[in-house]
Amino acid sequence: MTDSVNTRQTEALERIADSLEGLHMQAHMQTSMRLFGLSDAERDAMEKIIKIYEAALAARKQKEEDL
Repeated sequence: MTDSVNTRQTEALERIADSLEGLHMQAHMQTSMRLFGLSDAERDAMEKIIKIYEAALAARKQKEEDL
């Protein structure tokens, strides 16, 4: 039972770490956009990159859950 609890806790911590990594990336991109005064087109491109990154994280999580 302890192994099962440890496994669930580890998986939960990994999901939290992934979420924090995504939030960190978003914050970094948004800060960059503000600091460098990006154009609307550049800002749109950065937002698309963020969405692609989030989709990749979600796909990785799903793949890990399917295993």
